[in-house]
Parts: sequence; C-alpha cells; structure tokens
Amino acid sequence: MRARHIIDPDREEWNEFTRDNNGSFLQSYEWGEFHRKTEKGVVYCQILEAEKVVMQAVATRWTFPLGTHLSVFLGPVARSDLSQLQYANAIDLLVKNLSLVGKEAGDVFLRIEPTKELPKEKAWKVLTKRTQPSCTRVLNLSPSLEEITAGFHKNTRYSIAVAQKKGVEVSSSASYNPSFFCLMKKTTGRQGFHSHREDYYKKLCEIQGRDVCTELFLAKKGGQVIAVAIVIFAFSRATLLHAASDHDSRSLLAPHLLQAEIIRRAKEKGCSVYDFWGIDERKYPGTSAFKKRFGGLDVVYPKGGELPLSAFSYTIYTITRKLRRILSS
Repeated sequence: MRARHIIDPDREEWNEFTRDNNGSFLQSYEWGEFHRKTEKGVVYCQILEAEKVVMQAVATRWTFPLGTHLSVFLGPVARSDLSQLQYANAIDLLVKNLSLVGKEAGDVFLRIEPTKELPKEKAWKVLTKRTQPSCTRVLNLSPSLEEITAGFHKNTRYSIAVAQKKGVEVSSSASYNPSFFCLMKKTTGRQGFHSHREDYYKKLCEIQGRDVCTELFLAKKGGQVIAVAIVIFAFSRATLLHAASDHDSRSLLAPHLLQAEIIRRAKEKGCSVYDFWGIDERKYPGTSAFKKRFGGLDVVYPKGGELPLSAFSYTIYTITRKLRRILSS
C-alpha cells in the first residue's frame, strides 16, 4: 500500500469512490472545496493498493485558540470489500501520512470521527465527544410517500394539516435568502447553541455540484418567512444541516410542514435516506423529540480518536477543554 496527496482531485473520480462506498457528503469533493473557501484549507489523501484506490479521506483544517488541527469527519471512506487487516493497514498508513502533513503545517492534533470503528491504537486519545453528531435520526425513503407519511406520529400529521389550513406555504431554492440568518440568530439566541457567520451559510448555498448540492427551504405565511432549513443532497442521501423558526409564529406549526416538504422533495430527487442530522435527548430534548416524530431509526457512530502532533500544545488544549466542560456542567 502507498499513500498520495492530491492538491486538486478529479471531481468525478473522487465522488464516484465516495458514492460507491456509501460515503458521507463530508467526504465529497464539493465539501472539501467548500471548506477551502471558508477555513484554513483541505487535504485530499488516498491509499492505493496495486495502484487502485482502497481508501480516501477529506481532511479539513480548523482554527481554534491554540492554533489549528486537521479533522476527518465521517471518514475515511474505505472500499467495502476490504478485510479487517487491509482496513487496519490502510488506516495506519492514512494516519501516518496525515500526521506528517499536519506536523509540517504546525497542526496541534489530528482528529478522526469515523463511521466504522477505528483499529485499536495506543497512540489514540479516545474522543468522549464528537464535533459532528454522535447519534442521528435516519428515515428510510424507499416506501411510497403515503407510507412514509403514515409512519409520522399522529400529532405530527395533525400539525402538518393545521399549518396547511392556516396558509403556510413552503418553497425551495438554490439561492441564499437573508431571512435565513435572521431566523438563525433568533433561534440560536433562544436555544443557546452556536451559529456560524452569515458568509458561511451564503457559501453553503453555493454548493451546486452534480453529485452534491444544497437547497434552502422557506416556510412563509403572507409573505413573511417563519421557518427555514438548509438541506444538502449527496449520493442519494438528503441531510438536514441547519434549521430555524420564528418563535412568535409557533402557533402556525410551520416547522412540521417544512419537514414534510423536505421529505417530499428528497423523495422526488430520488434519495433513499433522509438524515435529520443529529439528536441529543439530554442536551436538546425538544428538538430530538420533534425529529423522532417523523419516524425513522437512530444511528449511533463509533467513538473517534485524536492523535497529538504537538505534545505541549495538545496538553494545554486538553486541560483547557476539561476545565471548560466542568464550568459549563
């Protein structure tokens, strides 16, 4: 096996491997290029055996108070027919390669949040908390739309009907709308979670590839936007990335109709799965319960790992992280 870095991979070839091996949008060519525009950079790495790709990863560079780190989210993507030994060898080579790249760039650590359990390695610092969702709700879109809707909780079906009766209308577009950020600021302020800068969402709506694209969904009543969502469609999977609503208009039940229309649209585009992108019943009980009322099953991802690349900086980072969690608990 050997590793190679690609500064500008071929979009079709990269996405074909990701699609054929059930990879996430976070491991797509488009996501790498999106991150290149919004953060410090991206590293495309492939592992080859007999000159054929057996594993690949989009590693994105992130800034934090002590410097930068490299992260592979919902990856790497491995060929589905690899044996356990081949998988372990490929991971080992990938990690060694990305570690060298990270050290040269001055990164503090390498983080991997996989979809498949990482081989046991003494050097790994096991993550207790993932950056990306550790548990998500996934809805199978293979049945007919009528069967999918019948699987919604009866109160959810009632709420959808009420929203329609009250004149709520849902539309979607590939273009950004400033109303999204207005509602996002209100929602994050009310629920106490983090929001990106507006430019991040604008660039997110610019992802319009053949295999990977985003759509902005708007629920309106009388011309006023009262609920919004950004959904990414990638490799026959639709994923709800960001959503917000107007608390003052909650009696209109727009979020229920909005989700129903997203599901209809995903089905229309030929998606086989709708991912509600994260549930956490302890931290966000209301949001998690809302998502579960549309049916589906929970998917729990394995713990990830961190590999320190700068021992001193990583020690300071872990101490700071522990103190922050103690103070916020």
